[in-house]
Amino acid sequence: MARKRHSSRIAAERNIIVRSLSLRLASGRRAEPHSHTWHRLVYATKGVMTVTTAIGVWVVPPHRAAWIPAGFEHGIKTTGLVRI
Repeated sequence: MARKRHSSRIAAERNIIVRSLSLRLASGRRAEPHSHTWHRLVYATKGVMTVTTAIGVWVVPPHRAAWIPAGFEHGIKTTGLVRI
């Protein structure tokens, strides 16, 4: 694509902050319902996470992800050793 088509998008993205976190969690670990002030992409390379919200429950196997919008209350439970 022409560079001109990207110029406004690039300027808007200069304020994006990306955070990362690497954890190893034991099986049966729970994060009680909580929310964050930033969006989250919950992704694990090993183990299974169950993400619970007021509107549903998602089982997230390895190499799959769940998008959690900022301010959205959620809880997480691990099954097996989980590497986030």
